[in-house]
Amino acid sequence: MTEEKRSFHRISFDANATLTEHDNSWDSQVIDICLKGILIKRPEHFDAVIGDKVNINICLIKNDIEINMDANIVHVDEDHLGLESTYLDTESSVHLVRLVELNLGDSELLQRELAELF
Repeated sequence: MTEEKRSFHRISFDANATLTEHDNSWDSQVIDICLKGILIKRPEHFDAVIGDKVNINICLIKNDIEINMDANIVHVDEDHLGLESTYLDTESSVHLVRLVELNLGDSELLQRELAELF
């Protein structure tokens, strides 16, 4: 059995996402998300390589709110991609923190996770 390396709580979350690498884009679906990364369904015809840099755009609330994240591919299997966040703009950061806060239901736990980021 592999050792769990995650230190951030993952939130099961169903949302549409667009994965972009270079000038190519693929539609995908969010499986779960945390303050440091995201797990998505692997898009069809996407040749993922661990270490590749991508952009992920997640649509929230009827496409009125978006989280836009630069990320590295850190996990690849037949059906899923694990992405580690490398950059979030301020607005996306606020939306992600709020999403995690609402789903954790524990402000102290959220503060501990935020402290780990910095």
